[in-house]
Amino acid sequence: MWAATSSCAPADAHSWVEVFFPTYGWLTFDPTPAAEEVAPGSFRAIRALLGLVSTAVERVIINYDFTHQITLAQNLQRVSR
Repeated sequence: MWAATSSCAPADAHSWVEVFFPTYGWLTFDPTPAAEEVAPGSFRAIRALLGLVSTAVERVIINYDFTHQITLAQNLQRVSR
């Protein structure tokens, strides 16, 4: 039911691409906005925990579609026998 996931803090996420500009050719382009500085210590741990809670809420509430409802009903029916 649950897929394996990993978490990446915004301060650790980064990407870059090359964009073709007709006048200049291919140039490196950085579309990643600068991440805010995070204080070391417990504040970083709290932000990581909030990220995990946010992911759990998204999985359990936002992604709770008809397939999940059917699976839950089938599991409840099987267990209640």
